[in-house]
Amino acid sequence: MPAQRHTTQMVLLASILGAALIGDAVVLYYGPNPATRLGLGLLLLALIMWMSARLGVVSRISQSLSKGYKRRRFLKLRNSVDAFLAEVRRLNWAASGAERGFRDQEQAKQELDALEARLHELVGKIRESAGYTAPEPDEGASF
Repeated sequence: MPAQRHTTQMVLLASILGAALIGDAVVLYYGPNPATRLGLGLLLLALIMWMSARLGVVSRISQSLSKGYKRRRFLKLRNSVDAFLAEVRRLNWAASGAERGFRDQEQAKQELDALEARLHELVGKIRESAGYTAPEPDEGASF
């Protein structure tokens, strides 16, 4: 019987919470003067907060959000791709600097060649890291 009473109590609290939310919206929109709207709005807000705490609304929302969280599986591949993209940005920065005359042409050519070699090396690392999944976290671990 306690489980049924708990369910009945939850339905009653949820109904009161819904009515308080609707009542608060009505009072705030149709209230006769600002002082009345403020007073009744704050009173109903206190009731809404109390009901939400009793129903555990915040914990239920956070549980439902954490269940839907999809963590990355291929972390090694992600790290390799991030390193590749960082090198592509450096390559672009070096090439645009050389094109605009901010850098010595010979030095820029050597740097661009070194970056190109590094990109080829990273492509090999990307191929090696593809398909490896990250280990599953412990139950108590937080993100």
